[in-house]
Amino acid sequence: MNAQSSTSGPTGAPERESARAGFTGLSALLTPEESVVVLIDHQPFQFANLHSHEPTMIVNNVVGLAKLAKAFKVPVILTPVMEARGGKPRFERGLGELRRVLS
Repeated sequence: MNAQSSTSGPTGAPERESARAGFTGLSALLTPEESVVVLIDHQPFQFANLHSHEPTMIVNNVVGLAKLAKAFKVPVILTPVMEARGGKPRFERGLGELRRVLS
């Protein structure tokens, strides 16, 4: 049995060591090559029933996150769910800037 599967976690399944285990300081941080930003279904019509945040604030935060990811060369995956279901994504209303940032 190898060292990675010798101990059990709370569920009884073998615990795995983190890929970053044993690293400290700067070497313990994630790198762009080990990271990805996934934006799932960020379309304006999804914000219609959201009452915890203003839609404009959500758009600004998502666009800012995409800009940071691009600046640090972190891959970004954008998944518009309506497109997967045969509909047309509606990026131009509100999230057109997100499309421009990622293109």
